[in-house]
Amino acid sequence: MRVTLRWLADFVDIPTDDPKAVADRLESLGHEVESIEPLGAHFTDVVVGRVTEIAAHPDADKVRVCQVDVGGSTSEIICGAWN
Repeated sequence: MRVTLRWLADFVDIPTDDPKAVADRLESLGHEVESIEPLGAHFTDVVVGRVTEIAAHPDADKVRVCQVDVGGSTSEIICGAWN
């Protein structure tokens, strides 16, 4: 079963900044820890942005034009999501 440290910390007081210490403690209590995997290790080329403006697309009814701040620059992104 895979669990995150944050999820585990909802139930017990653990040091979330030291996954190895948590794994060692779990093993000392008789639980098997197969591996410790950084959560973001499988994600590459991911960019996080903040939507700063949403406008109707001038030529399409089902999409919108979004201005997105991606850390120092603004990108115009055409988006079909309405959430």
